[in-house]
Amino acid sequence: MTAAGPYAALVAAHGLSPAHRLLLDAVPPGARVLDAGCATGYLARELTARGCVVVGAEADPAAAAAAQPHCAEVVPGDLEGEPARAALRALAPFDALVCGDVLEHLRDPWDALAFLATLLRPGASAAISVPNVAHWTGRRALLRGRFPYAEHGLFDRTHLRFFTRAGARELAE
Repeated sequence: MTAAGPYAALVAAHGLSPAHRLLLDAVPPGARVLDAGCATGYLARELTARGCVVVGAEADPAAAAAAQPHCAEVVPGDLEGEPARAALRALAPFDALVCGDVLEHLRDPWDALAFLATLLRPGASAAISVPNVAHWTGRRALLRGRFPYAEHGLFDRTHLRFFTRAGARELAE
């Protein structure tokens, strides 16, 4: 695992996933975007190429530094902490929000998403992705009596919250 986490290495090795492509396609071209949990900026790079202006927010200092070239600005720090929230308030409003597999890493994703919504212009869009713990691969592992913690994926060691499709819908609503 790199200092910026395993996901940047996976994207570098295999390219963007279908879930990443869905997130990107949900953002209008030319939008002013908040990429919450921007990692090393791999989504921001694609959004910028589509004419978007991207502000990233990232807790991991090494990832935040790597994201700098792909973002108009990167706010370092925990999305649940007041210093990062104050910095994001100063940069608002945004036309679109991208939360690509970040909310499951937070202590209180409901509060974080409610806060992030306050940064959006009226009529703005939000593209949110969280892993589905009820996916068949997870169910199979559980049926076999395993909860296989891993460096990435459904059973990522850093996941603090787990969502089903219904739970993710409730979170978004």
